[in-house]
Amino acid sequence: MNTGFAINDCTLYVGDLHPLATDEMLISLFCEFHPPVFCQVVVDPDTNISRCYGFVGYQTPELARAAIEALNYHEVLGKPVRIMLKRDDPSDLDSGRANLFVKNFPKNFTEADLNSEFRAIGPVLSVKISRTAQGESKGYGYVQYEKVEDAERCIATMNGRKLGDQAIFIEAYKVKKDRICSSNAFKNLIVKNLRSTMNEEQLKEAFKEFGEITSVCIMRDEVGNSRGFGFVAFKEHASAQSAVIAMNGKNCQGLILSVSEALTPAKRQFIDTEQVKVSVPSNATTYKVIVENLSSDVTQDDLKEVFADCTNMISCNIGLKNGRPTGLALLKFTSFEDATNAVRMKNGALMGSDRILCALAYYHNEIPNETRSVSIKPPIFL
Repeated sequence: MNTGFAINDCTLYVGDLHPLATDEMLISLFCEFHPPVFCQVVVDPDTNISRCYGFVGYQTPELARAAIEALNYHEVLGKPVRIMLKRDDPSDLDSGRANLFVKNFPKNFTEADLNSEFRAIGPVLSVKISRTAQGESKGYGYVQYEKVEDAERCIATMNGRKLGDQAIFIEAYKVKKDRICSSNAFKNLIVKNLRSTMNEEQLKEAFKEFGEITSVCIMRDEVGNSRGFGFVAFKEHASAQSAVIAMNGKNCQGLILSVSEALTPAKRQFIDTEQVKVSVPSNATTYKVIVENLSSDVTQDDLKEVFADCTNMISCNIGLKNGRPTGLALLKFTSFEDATNAVRMKNGALMGSDRILCALAYYHNEIPNETRSVSIKPPIFL
């Protein structure tokens, strides 16, 4: 079997553990199937705080695989655990091989539900649903197959298929460095202000002149009525860029379309958070620049120093998640000219050993007329 992974056939990786889960709780869970050789929750050696994963060993590969079938996604302290064979090469965890990004599935779907749907294609190593701090599904997650060819076949056969009443979107997972490199080369668009009677075929027809389309999806409510917006994914960035330029503000079936890059949830959340955090006089018009690909040791003072020759910067905030840098920052300027000059001057600038990526970021109701005559990187719309 060509898995592409170095796998330990007798040892299981147990992930997504509750922070308070203990060795004894793991033993109790796995003894429901068959007593293991060992169970261990991994803790930080300095703080003795759980790292929220552990390892379980069995005598034979057959028992280990059977334990996955019997216990995967069972709950420990109210949280479903993710069980898979341990990989000997830790880099495989982040390699992205045979790993898929899946979005727009029903929020009541569990990891077990997704596993059941996707295993019809081939053996699934892992399923992970992204959740809020309260444990609620965000409607997107990740599925990893044992074989790369199964992942490719899944994209070909299941992308656009309905789960429940929703058409799902599936694409190959991108590791962090590839997401950074392609962050300025967006391919996915959000299209707002659609007429309620428009369907996916009509939406595809409206955009097909710009290039090859990989998927089209109109968002609908629980009874199937259009929510007035949808997504169009192109194969090439140039096609998506052309579509934004040509279709944003265009009349379609009597309504004026709003077309822009479809932001990732992390980027949208970061910018929305910073919008609330920064206090700006109510009568001030501000223009925002998002900065990406920051190394984890970059401080606000470092950013201010790099942008010191950019005039009229109101604020500079580095994004944090669980106290750790996200690699993003949001800068605010008092004029459109100052913001665009900052993008022109600093996009691609070196900070340490990394080149930062800069782009305009603003809400649709803040879009200035000046953007129509300025030739810079396409802005990120919120």
